[in-house]
Amino acid sequence: MKTAGKVMLGFIVLYIGFAAVFYSIIQIQKWKVRHHANQYFSKLVANSPSTESEQLVSFHRIRAEYDDGCVCLGHVQLTYRDHGQLVSYPAVFTLNNRFEVKEVTRLR
Repeated sequence: MKTAGKVMLGFIVLYIGFAAVFYSIIQIQKWKVRHHANQYFSKLVANSPSTESEQLVSFHRIRAEYDDGCVCLGHVQLTYRDHGQLVSYPAVFTLNNRFEVKEVTRLR
């Protein structure tokens, strides 16, 4: 009985170790996504054309999402100047395998 208890304890410790490593990898991937998305949207704001109809002014609340075994999408809040008024929209962005923004879709 003592041996079975030690084996079971060993499996529990091993499981906790794997879970901690897996969680750490996901958190590192989420940090990479936020970092790359911040750079991407900063460039987008700096190079946004100033037309009368719509201009990207700022972004905030970048969140990376873990889904289907990867960190491959995220959410961001985009603020536009539309005919002189500031309007904020949620957006979803997808990523490539290097955690760089591939596509941005405004939700409204």
